[in-house]
Amino acid sequence: MELGPPPPIFPAVRESLGGRQYSCLVSDAEVPSLRFCDETNDNTIYQAHIIGKPKLTKAGKVAVHQPKIPSRSTKWWKAQCGFRGLPVGGKLCDLQDRIRKHGDKGLSSRMKETCEKMEKDYVTKNASELEKIWIQSDNNEKAKLWPRRFLYESFIVHPGSSKEVLVVEVDGWGEKIKEMSHQSKVYCEMRKMPDHKTGQRLVVVGLNEQAVRSRFAEIDRDAQRSAMRAMQEQKEREQEALDDFEKRFTLAKSKGRSSKRKWDVSGQWEIRCPYIDEQWGSKNDTCSLEIGFTKPLENGLIQMYASFDFVAITGIMRFVNQDAREDAQDEDNKGRSRKHDFTLDEDSDDDEDSDDNEGSEDDRSVAAKFLFRNAYLPSLSSREFSFRWRGEETGEGEIQLDSDKELCSVTFESPNALTGAFISNLTGMVEFKGFKEGFGTEAKEGSGPRRRREIGYFSDPSTAWRSRNEAAYERARIGRWG
Repeated sequence: MELGPPPPIFPAVRESLGGRQYSCLVSDAEVPSLRFCDETNDNTIYQAHIIGKPKLTKAGKVAVHQPKIPSRSTKWWKAQCGFRGLPVGGKLCDLQDRIRKHGDKGLSSRMKETCEKMEKDYVTKNASELEKIWIQSDNNEKAKLWPRRFLYESFIVHPGSSKEVLVVEVDGWGEKIKEMSHQSKVYCEMRKMPDHKTGQRLVVVGLNEQAVRSRFAEIDRDAQRSAMRAMQEQKEREQEALDDFEKRFTLAKSKGRSSKRKWDVSGQWEIRCPYIDEQWGSKNDTCSLEIGFTKPLENGLIQMYASFDFVAITGIMRFVNQDAREDAQDEDNKGRSRKHDFTLDEDSDDDEDSDDNEGSEDDRSVAAKFLFRNAYLPSLSSREFSFRWRGEETGEGEIQLDSDKELCSVTFESPNALTGAFISNLTGMVEFKGFKEGFGTEAKEGSGPRRRREIGYFSDPSTAWRSRNEAAYERARIGRWG
């Protein structure tokens, strides 16, 4: 059995000639081979055939239209002239003309001698380096490095028992060892294991076909059992996490529910949405949201909003005061206008989408939908809220246009628990629920009375809202697709 040439692993050997540095190295082609390179001229590789002889007419004269000259740098042409022993001075057209006239002569005699010497040195040094690595390698490394020699030494030179089989892990989808096994008349079976990276394969090889198949079947059964155990353990962990969530949700639902004070719902919330968790969720990707309030305006009105991450979609929710218009209309009918209660001050920065859609609708009327009087904020008597949202899907980051036309809902079961319904084109209508992070934290014994936490006030959500309007969508679309 011929082992063939050893795999090239040595980086390169170098020689100087005529003031220029040359090297012999292995190309990065699918089938590696030795190449000669002029390192002085941008590591240019020798090319045997560049420009043929001038094209002639039927009359034997040089034709006007000649084959197109390859577009290369001046250094590339200098290197090709140098390989052939031609002068390397002059302009680009001079270099090209020399190659046109003498390009078929091949390497010069001195260059040929130098290349032969470098090739001989490379083969010697490569073999020496390969042997050092081979002695220190295990079967897995040998099967990857030189599969033909691995099979030869394992089953031809030292055959051992006819029923002996070897199990190794290889790269490259196992194509090389599969081909070498066929040529060496060694039986081979392979499969991808659950923990394998792309291209990795577990390979069973041996001289006895039945022994190879039997060992492979054993490995396959073990792998399937291991996968089933892993799947079962994952389900158990998920169920344990779900049970823990439900337990904490039930506790959060009862904690503070009877409080007659205004409920502080600001802060981080852990959310579960069964459909989203099943379709897009993972161990490290779970739903969450953070509720905040703006600082009260001079008239005492406040906005309530939330930034959310529902794994497949992220964005901002703005809670809607559906009673705002009705209350204002009732007061107008009574002759006592409450317009000031549900509109923004003239100097307010909340112009909604006016930056990009000026005059498209009554911006101040739109803004009024998101304003609440203190009495309308979450409390025992005010638990049900509607919200609109804007955001983007997390894959391509595409803004979900017109998402704010859907009216979604949230019910605060207590200051620490909520349930709701979310609507999007991607998910349809899905239900979710959650609890406020840290709700169960109690003061340590002996630390004195726990100070009641004040409601947190955050920045105005209008900027985040405007950054996801139709104009922003169009800008992003042009940037993405042109």
